[in-house]
Parts: sequence; structure tokens; C-alpha cells
Amino acid sequence: MATLTATIAYGQPVGTMASTIGTPGPQGIPGPTGPAGPAPIWGNITGTLSNQTDLWSILGSKLATASNLSELTATASTARTNLGLGSMAVASASNYSTTSVANGLYYPLSGNPSGFLTTATAATTYLPLSGGALTGPITMSGETIDSEISSDFFGIELSGDLAQYSELEYNQLTVANSGGFTKVTPAGITFQDLSIQTTAGIPDATSDGTPYARKDGAWEQLIIT
Repeated sequence: MATLTATIAYGQPVGTMASTIGTPGPQGIPGPTGPAGPAPIWGNITGTLSNQTDLWSILGSKLATASNLSELTATASTARTNLGLGSMAVASASNYSTTSVANGLYYPLSGNPSGFLTTATAATTYLPLSGGALTGPITMSGETIDSEISSDFFGIELSGDLAQYSELEYNQLTVANSGGFTKVTPAGITFQDLSIQTTAGIPDATSDGTPYARKDGAWEQLIIT
């Protein structure tokens, strides 16, 4: 609380008035907000950027400091390091192919290279994977064994000795070597000596009431004295 002293002159003898200032009253209601000012123009904003601590912190985490522009443009490796992106993996030249090599290994994604067959050509040249009829033999050659498949037989032979082979037909099986062949047919087995066995096992001896015994691959009359 303060005391106010004033001298007042009314054209009369001068007097002195003493007054005391009381406690200030409560704050009044704020007045209405004034109109907004014009929008700032980029480049006309003044001040020190580092004083804007929140913005400065975000910018500092996005871009590493480079002392000059050459550190960012000298090499890709230097630029990545200065930008905080780490080192760059460099692929070996052996991982890449040349155009000439690729042309010899792969078909292009578009166009119709001469190596492709039309549907009409393929249909008259190759047997489909399902259906169709085989009109000629198929020969398969290996280092030691050759084989051939046709509509009526299947055969396998030694590449270095054509006399040694096996051949299967619908009604017989033949196995041969340089010494001859053995053939199995519905009529029996034909051996290398051209003898034919028509029954399984050892053929029976002559049925004449005489005892026989096997000797040297044949039946011999047994004489008992």
C-alpha cells in the first residue's frame, strides 16, 4: 500500500491532500485476439537455426557434417560415409555377363529367335509327351552300352562289340555273344549248338522197360550183371 501526496491550487491558499492507494483489483477479461499477421516468406525468416533446438536436433540426425562439397562428390564410398550410410559393397566383375555370353546361353524375353520352332514345325518333327504314335526307332548311345527302341523290339548291345547283345521282341528273347546265341521262344529254348529244349528240366529217358542212368549229360542204359 502506498501514500500519495499532492499540492492542489484552486486560486485559493495552497493546501496539501494526502491519499492512500488501495490493493489492485482483479484482472479484467482479456480482450479479443487481433487479426493474424502476414505469412512469413521463406528466406526472410531471421535468427540462428541452432537456437531452434528441436529442429536443429532433427536435422543433425539426418545428415552427417561434411566440411566441403568435394567430400560428398569425390567418390561413392566417401559420399556414403559422410552421409552416414556406411560402406558400399562392390560386386566383382565375375558376377556379370557380357551381351555375347548371354546371347549364347539364354533366349531373349521378346522376339522370335531362329532357335524357336513354330507349332506346325514341332508337330511334324517331334512326338508329343502324351499321345501320338512312334513311327521310327529311338537310339541311345552311351560310353559302353548302346540301346535302341522301336515299335517291335528293344535291344541293348556293347558299344565296342556289336556281337554281344540282348534283344527282346514280342515273341522271343535273344542273348548273344561272339560264341553264338541262346533264344527263348514259345516253342522252346534254342542253345548255341542249335539244340532245342521243349520241356523244363531234364528230359525223361526212353520208356522201354530198361533202367537208364545219366552220364555225361545224356541217358545211358544201365546193365546189371
